[in-house]
Amino acid sequence: MLQLMEKYGVSWDDFSRKGRPPKGVSELRSCIVTDLHAEGRTWADIMAITGLSNGAVQRLTKAKRNPNTMARVRAAAAELGKSGAGMSKPWFSDALRRWWAEGRFDFHRAPRSEKDRVALRASWTDERRVRLSNIRTRLGADASYRGRLEAYHRSPEVRRHRSTQQAYRMAHAPATFVRGIRSFVFVMKCDQFLIHTRSSYKTAVVHLLESDPRVRSYTYEPTMTDECGVLFPDFVVTWADGGTTLIEVKAHWVTRLPPEHKVTARLDRSRRLTDRMGWSFDIWTENRKEVRDALARTP
Repeated sequence: MLQLMEKYGVSWDDFSRKGRPPKGVSELRSCIVTDLHAEGRTWADIMAITGLSNGAVQRLTKAKRNPNTMARVRAAAAELGKSGAGMSKPWFSDALRRWWAEGRFDFHRAPRSEKDRVALRASWTDERRVRLSNIRTRLGADASYRGRLEAYHRSPEVRRHRSTQQAYRMAHAPATFVRGIRSFVFVMKCDQFLIHTRSSYKTAVVHLLESDPRVRSYTYEPTMTDECGVLFPDFVVTWADGGTTLIEVKAHWVTRLPPEHKVTARLDRSRRLTDRMGWSFDIWTENRKEVRDALARTP
């Protein structure tokens, strides 16, 4: 455990803190749990090593498909099948008869028991996963289907409707719907006149770009494509000297994530894309002086 905490640069006090962890610690917890899981540790072992609850371990691990886990799932499914040999869906038919006698016709809304969850996990066989994957692949390869789906989600009407609905939710139920610090910012140098930012860092960067005389124009979250699919980088800035920079705005702890993390992979995709476009690439964090000053000025 000490080696893993040193590897990811997290202290035991931050790792074991109850309640809401400091920024970035949740991601680092996930990396540590995933490493332990990939070593073949059971959830019980990981709980004993890390001091986390069973639910936290299951939520944090990203290695649920590793061979050790799949072997345990297959063994559990085999034991479940042996226990009901010669019977016709005993757990399901008995439950239905009991619920019918009790008059419980909304049983599908009840929380699943551990036995139900085991049966549900066992039903996701490799054959079923392959079949569903083939369906998604076939639909994705259909240019007509993919074009209609993308056109719908990117249409101005749908984007405007979602923005309007989000503004309404933020105004009428902020405690329920607002996550993080969001803002609507009116801008002049962007190709949009109103920007919806989802973090205080991005809001500060918008104000910084608007006030910087070196910035000729910029685009916020443009739709770009590479060999892996669609990308939505934070900012593409055109400078007064003719240069162009793709800027990703992230918290500093993101820079400490391992190479295999999905956020790091997206940043690498953005970096490769800028190399092909002949642009420069930069990651702005709260440690950058200009961003820190803009945060101090942002109301």
